Amino acid sequence: MNARTIPLALLFFVCWPPSFSLAQTFQIRHYGTAQGLPQSEIIDVYQDRQGYLWFGTYENGAARYDGRQMKRFSVTEGLGHASIRDILQDRFENIWIATENGLACITPDETVFNFNVPDGLPSNEIFSLAEDGAGNLWIGTGAGLCRSAVQQTHSSKPELALTVFDNTRNSKIIRAIAVSREQQVLAGTDDGLYRVHGDSLTVPTEFEKLQNHFIRRLFYAQNGVLWIGAAEGLYRFADNQLVLFSQRLGMADENIYALAEDQSSNLWIGTRSGLLKYDGQSLTTFDTRDGLPSNFVRALCVDYENNIWIGTLGAGAAKIFGWHVQNYTRQQGLPANVVFSFLQDRAGRMWIGTSGGGLAIVQGNSVEVLNSDNALPDNFV
Repeated sequence: MNARTIPLALLFFVCWPPSFSLAQTFQIRHYGTAQGLPQSEIIDVYQDRQGYLWFGTYENGAARYDGRQMKRFSVTEGLGHASIRDILQDRFENIWIATENGLACITPDETVFNFNVPDGLPSNEIFSLAEDGAGNLWIGTGAGLCRSAVQQTHSSKPELALTVFDNTRNSKIIRAIAVSREQQVLAGTDDGLYRVHGDSLTVPTEFEKLQNHFIRRLFYAQNGVLWIGAAEGLYRFADNQLVLFSQRLGMADENIYALAEDQSSNLWIGTRSGLLKYDGQSLTTFDTRDGLPSNFVRALCVDYENNIWIGTLGAGAAKIFGWHVQNYTRQQGLPANVVFSFLQDRAGRMWIGTSGGGLAIVQGNSVEVLNSDNALPDNFV
């Protein structure tokens, strides 16, 4: 199913469910270099607790958006490298930025500090970040997984107090990290999915079939379901069962780059072939024909107002907003809940033929009813 609009100047004879959606509309706003982004290749989108949106670019640093203007943070502003891979805010309100050459920290007063191998990191290549319930910062590098009990000093460089998981040192690229409600830490690598157990990473029995799979994204939904974005498809782990969900959904592109969930529990999926929305029942596809600036969706973020922010590879960012689904039933004034036909006239009014209730004319928020009492020879239209 595709999200593009079907012309309504046609008459459909259908038996509609008792409650139906008359219209599903949304707007897409594009943000590119003309709007202040330092580059059009967006690798990460993140919203901090102050409501600012952070955009991490492929090779031109990060940009912070306050709703009116972009503020750039790159090498000139103190970052150790301009290629951004992940962004996270910790409990002290520091912004941590994973880069191709080191870990950067922007403090609340916008002082920038950089951390590298001399600070205890096993590699300068930083791929992923996460924070657990105890406030520990988890750092995925090109040579293993680290845990940092960050100590905030306010007047100087934060102390990382790093623990490096030795069985990952110099052997695993940690591309994704996720923390469950039970505070279990998972790490996605180039060769499978691992769980932190004590001071090492182990392969849980339930994830053995993912060995030698390239894991890009790990995402825990509000209901506790784990979604796993791999180069080979989208997996769902729930009730101790691992299912290749992209096959079940019939996804055309199984290469998963981004995952997010909105306030209605819809799962949003970024692929090279467009943006997908899974509502628990069906899959909706959005692409350039629906207004996306590019089909390559590299990053996703749902903000506090339930807007969907999209980072593309090559066409900047976009925001889906103003999402509106209007339902019309008896409660909204329809004379019957079973609809046989509808037609939109040139004035924009919707004419709805019902089973036994006559004809309803919907314009804006008003509903006018025509039936056998005032105009029609019969109430079945």
